[in-house]
Amino acid sequence: MLHKKKSTKTVKELFDAHFEHKRGDTKDRSTRSYRDDQRAFERFVGSNEQIKNISKGTVIDFISDCKKQRCRNPRCTAVDKSKCKCKKTSYAKSTIGLKLKRVRSAFTYAVDKQWVTENPIQYDAKQFKQKVDPAKQKEQARILTPENVQQFLNHQEADYERQLWKTVIYYLGCLLYTSDA
Repeated sequence: MLHKKKSTKTVKELFDAHFEHKRGDTKDRSTRSYRDDQRAFERFVGSNEQIKNISKGTVIDFISDCKKQRCRNPRCTAVDKSKCKCKKTSYAKSTIGLKLKRVRSAFTYAVDKQWVTENPIQYDAKQFKQKVDPAKQKEQARILTPENVQQFLNHQEADYERQLWKTVIYYLGCLLYTSDA
């Protein structure tokens, strides 16, 4: 009878391996975003926590922690973060959902590598859906017609400003398909 050896991989080792795995497959910005969100989970559970010890209860505690108001400034030097002068915020539901999605991706990788038998990161994605303001959506549709966007992209008099806007739009995660992009 074969006994499956339990993995002694730590959360940090898993996330580092997942980062290296994703690095060649996705854009650098996407890979960094994945790693940043995974670091939030890593800070919560501890870098040396073994992945086999992560449970659904850990995920529930992580979600609760994300909803707490606290200093989220990475440059804050206050020893006691609860007494710092920074603005206290909690993560938006959609941000929490994105963090969970990215952590779940790493644990799916761990399942594929047989480091764990099942993915402990289970959650209802609908619970973390971004709320869409219908009035804002209607206004965006009114302004961002294909004709308006094409006119903006083809406007030659303000080439510097157009290039600047295209760069801003690109880094916001939008793709623009033009002949000179």
